Amino acid sequence: CKTKSRKFPVTTAACDMAVTFLKGGHVIDPHMNRFALIGASYKTAGVERLGQLALPKDQIAARLPSLAAKIGAQELAYIGTCNRVEFVLAGDSPLAVQACRDKLGQLLAAKPLPETENRRIFRAWTDEGAVEHLFLVASGLHSAQAGEREIYAQVRGAWTTARNAGTCGPQLDYIFGEALRAAQEVHQQAARPGNADSLANFAVARALEHIGGRTSRIALVGETELITGTCAWIDTAAVEVDNPVPCTKPFGSV
Repeated sequence: CKTKSRKFPVTTAACDMAVTFLKGGHVIDPHMNRFALIGASYKTAGVERLGQLALPKDQIAARLPSLAAKIGAQELAYIGTCNRVEFVLAGDSPLAVQACRDKLGQLLAAKPLPETENRRIFRAWTDEGAVEHLFLVASGLHSAQAGEREIYAQVRGAWTTARNAGTCGPQLDYIFGEALRAAQEVHQQAARPGNADSLANFAVARALEHIGGRTSRIALVGETELITGTCAWIDTAAVEVDNPVPCTKPFGSV
């Protein structure tokens, strides 16, 4: 959290709220090893394999009770996005997290994975680290664009699905509620002018740093929405452009 906070100031809000949540004794049982988060991302699994590990949306509610029983978790929720596949676990007795991780890998993979490969793909967080990770994910601070809000709806949807499936008990109920409350606070802070950084802003800042005041030509290549944002930041950066192309229409996009 401390490292990320220097780059994204709003991260501090999510981290502070996670610490307050923990110190306030809000977790129903003081033994935090009764709460864990196990997941894979495109960074650990690769895009193709991540898609293979993801649960089909129309099967999530039906499969959650079976998965919870097989890995030994009394409470279980599933968060699935294009970037990550994560399971949030809780129970009345301490969780055997490594065993849960190994079982999940075998249940989700198309074919059995060696233990070392499974643990490389699936990362596990326990105790305070699991709470902090969920708060950061819900706030969009583990997303490609810090503070994005789409993940908020996805986390809320995961909570609702788990409740409908009967695998969300009092522990996950409270933790998900607090994580979403932290996300709302982060989004409010991110909306303030001083925190209005985006990928487009960072891209322009890096380009200007590289140019170092020299006269240069810049080509923008990428996704249309990001190109549009980058054009807007170039406009506000007071950069002198030779034969400028109006930024009202994306240019150089493919």
